[in-house]
Amino acid sequence: TEHASWRGWAERQPEILRRALWAIGRCAAHVSVGTALRDEMKEMADCDARLHVIPCGVDSAVFTLAPPDVEKDPSQILFVGAVRPVKGLDVLLRAVAILTRQGRQEKLVVIGDSFFSAYVKAHRHAQGLVRELGLEERVTFLAGMDQKDVARVMQQSAVLVSPSRREALGMVLVEALACGTPVVATQSGGPADIVTPEVGRLVPVENPEALAEAIAQDERREEARRGL
Repeated sequence: TEHASWRGWAERQPEILRRALWAIGRCAAHVSVGTALRDEMKEMADCDARLHVIPCGVDSAVFTLAPPDVEKDPSQILFVGAVRPVKGLDVLLRAVAILTRQGRQEKLVVIGDSFFSAYVKAHRHAQGLVRELGLEERVTFLAGMDQKDVARVMQQSAVLVSPSRREALGMVLVEALACGTPVVATQSGGPADIVTPEVGRLVPVENPEALAEAIAQDERREEARRGL
């Protein structure tokens, strides 16, 4: 089963690619978590009949609709994920800066732990970008949260944003939708399986202007629904 794109490392490590293709050619079935990832495998390996898509599941006992006493904050944007370049947090921060210049009141909550040294570096870079963009009062970084805590913040947020440059599936999108929270994501692969006009919007990668517009429109729908 495959959970991550091969693009990038496959060109740098041809010997590993050769062994991976050998394994795919001899397996009874190869499972990808998303359609885009399956299509990527199809490009690299000549074994269409053995390629299947089975998305990851969500724990519905944790990620569920909020109880009646929990209200959404119409100005709260949420990012959940490891803070590393491929997740595109820098693009989202620039989108928040655009919304701020437009006079809107969005604030961003970032939930993400830094497990590896490269992630720590990316986390520090994101914090530096917050200062550079003058968003200190608009962005909050949280860490060390368990799934129940993450679900609670999802329930309280107006929209969850996945600004990834590349994404095999996008589990946080499914989790947010299970919590009744609309989503905005990039056209980065996996989100195309999840995000429809009924639940959110898809925008091009590396485009903070499009991301800002999509966030504003989703929040306007939430404000209209709540009669604000």
